[in-house]
Amino acid sequence: EVERRARRRLHRAEAQIGTVQDIIIDGPSETDGEWIARSKADAPDVDALVYLTSQTPCQPGDIIRARVTEADEYDLFAERA
Repeated sequence: EVERRARRRLHRAEAQIGTVQDIIIDGPSETDGEWIARSKADAPDVDALVYLTSQTPCQPGDIIRARVTEADEYDLFAERA
């Protein structure tokens, strides 16, 4: 059952690759040029994160158009659209 749920989460995340979404910046990550964000549908500290690659500085609360480039079981990875 646990493995089946994990596969379902991964399939749902992978289906978002290539989509453009509005994401909300929560703050910088520990990696230069990377920001932690979430989609408008995701709650802070509960749902998946979006890791945005952007050399343009962002501020917490900024809403950014981003293209999802990768996904894993829990999180999405994106770049500015």
